Amino acid sequence: MIRLSERLKTAAELINPGSVIADIGCDHAYLSVYALQKGLAEFCYCLDINEGPLKRAEKNIAEYGLSDKTEFVLSDGFEKMPEGKADTAVILGMGGGLIQRIISNAPSAVLEQIDSLILGPQSELAFFRQFLFDNAFTVKDEKLIFEEGKFYYILDVIKGKEEKQYKDFELCYGRVSFIKGNENISLLLGKELKETNSILAGKEALPAERYEELIRKRDMIKRAGSAYEI
Repeated sequence: MIRLSERLKTAAELINPGSVIADIGCDHAYLSVYALQKGLAEFCYCLDINEGPLKRAEKNIAEYGLSDKTEFVLSDGFEKMPEGKADTAVILGMGGGLIQRIISNAPSAVLEQIDSLILGPQSELAFFRQFLFDNAFTVKDEKLIFEEGKFYYILDVIKGKEEKQYKDFELCYGRVSFIKGNENISLLLGKELKETNSILAGKEALPAERYEELIRKRDMIKRAGSAYEI
C-alpha cells in the first residue's frame, strides 16, 4: 500500500467508494494509486497540463500494477477529459483562482456528470468559497490540515445551492459547523493574529487605508476565535 502525506490521504478518504475519478493536475498520481488500492476508485483518469508530470504518473501507476485501471490525458484542466466518464473530480495543490478557472472552463458535458469535487485551494480562500456559493456548489465538509509548517484546507463539494450565506470569517476560515473543534484552527488564527499585530505595531509607517484594513482583519480574527470556541 502506498503511503501518502496527511494532506493527500485526507483528500482521498473523502472519495466515495467505487468512484471514477478525474485527478486534475495529477503530478505523480500518488492519490490515484491510493484510491485504486483502497477501492475508493474503480478507475482513474490522470490529467495534467505538462508531459513531464504525466510521464511520472504513468511510471508510478505501472510500478503498482494499476495500468489497466487508469488512463492518462494531457489536458488543461478538464479540457480533454472524455465526456460522461468521471463522477468525481480531485483538484489539489493549486491556488483558488486557478481551481476556479478550471471549474469555470470545464466542458458542460463533462461537469454535468461530476457529482463530487474534492478541492484543495491553497490561496484566495475567501474568494474561492464565495465563488462556490455564487455558482450553486455546496461545501459538504471541510478539513484543515497542518503539515510541514503549512496549513491546508480540503473541501468536499457537491452541486446544489447553499441557502445559508457565509459570515465574513467563515469565507476565510471555513464554516463553524465544520471547523469548530479542529485543533489546527487555533494554530492558524494565532499565527494570523500575531502577524497582524506585528504589522500594526509599526502603524506610523502604514497608510491610513492599510491601517484600517488591518484593524478590520484583527477584529475578524477575534470574532472567528469566539465562534470556533478557541
